[in-house]
Amino acid sequence: MKLSVATNWDPKLISSIRKFNVSNLYGTLNHTIIGGGRASSDIPSVSKDLVESHIKEAHKNKINFTWLLNASCTANREFSRPNYKNLIEHLEWLKSIKIDTITIANPFLLDLIKEQFPSFQTKISIFAHVDSLSKAKIFEDAGADIITIYQNRNFELLKQLTECLKKSKIELYANNACATECPYAIFHANALSHASSNEDHKKEYIDYCTLKCTIDKAKDPSLILKSGWIRPEDISVYEKLGLNLFKLSGRQLSTEENIKLIEAYSERSYNGNLLDLIHTPLPLGQADINLDNNALKNVINIFKNGQCQRDCYSCKVSSKCIDALTFNKSKLNKHLIFLEITKTLIDNGKFFKIYKSKHSNQVKTLNINKNIHTFFESLALFLDDCSEQRISKIKERIATFARLRNSAMISETDVLYGFYHPDNYDELEWVFEFIKGLGINIDKLNEEYSLL
Repeated sequence: MKLSVATNWDPKLISSIRKFNVSNLYGTLNHTIIGGGRASSDIPSVSKDLVESHIKEAHKNKINFTWLLNASCTANREFSRPNYKNLIEHLEWLKSIKIDTITIANPFLLDLIKEQFPSFQTKISIFAHVDSLSKAKIFEDAGADIITIYQNRNFELLKQLTECLKKSKIELYANNACATECPYAIFHANALSHASSNEDHKKEYIDYCTLKCTIDKAKDPSLILKSGWIRPEDISVYEKLGLNLFKLSGRQLSTEENIKLIEAYSERSYNGNLLDLIHTPLPLGQADINLDNNALKNVINIFKNGQCQRDCYSCKVSSKCIDALTFNKSKLNKHLIFLEITKTLIDNGKFFKIYKSKHSNQVKTLNINKNIHTFFESLALFLDDCSEQRISKIKERIATFARLRNSAMISETDVLYGFYHPDNYDELEWVFEFIKGLGINIDKLNEEYSLL
């Protein structure tokens, strides 16, 4: 087994992981000429000097380094003369600091690198969605050295790949939390690509796909079982097929969290909640969701023995291992309420009225994703501290506001009204500001509240 693990650019990381089965580190700047798979705001900003010293330290410890230029969408920037020149200069810099491998999703980049920078190895990103032998063969024929496969659980495909590919090696994404047949995957990859490019990384960005994904999993936690993760204990099953390259995501993790993740896969064992190791979108982790790793020891047989029909929508197989998944239903429902409120506010456009530039009347949405998260966190934490009696009163107020509008349907504004309490301003100041930011007349709200 050879692990390819993410760097967070902490100098302490390399010295901490050299005792494990790590053969490769990967990373990139938080925005580049091409872009990559994480929004600029989600990964550390580092200098080129730090990058160079980090790569030297990796090589000193006999660890290769892979650079990410794996955007799935570049808006055709690479075909303009100025951007092409900048791209070549970037690749020249990567060559000068002795990058070993470049991960890409763009077929033009693959051909360009093979033609002009043959010293680099090339790896095809999961963003290329290689999920068939024919796709893999096309990339192999184009010179790809490594191909990261989109399907970890399709053993029929994995057997075909190991038997038919003669030059390209296959890499599997071990702690993948994405749904096996995610309908948002292509759009999400494109959105992240733009959010990490030099031209677009400062523009407004909402990680809308993660919001939708988290809502889906909060509504149906069994979707977590249908994601593409590989348990540390099941690595040997893949090795028997001739697969020994495994990628672990973790660019957003602290050094301590990364070490915990790497150790579990190196030791091929983890006694605890498997979600500790999987890149699962928050706030599911705050709902006391536990996926008992020890209770999943036979799950791999479902896929290895061909029982998986690769139809997650109608699949009933996951019900056989549903007992491994436990969660706090009350907390999960509370989180779901506010995730859906946030999504509704985005969908109907009211959210964009909240943040205005100090220097103009233009709507300002920079860092809106962080504001969504902060708002959600605050509401969720407030609910966690509430007694059932208080929650009942909030629900009663929500229903009353709907009745005041002569409506049998509760709206997201009714929910926000329900949290507003004029006699308790200090405790709910953030709700007050949020409602005010929506353009709701607080004086009128006070009048309506007095009717309760």
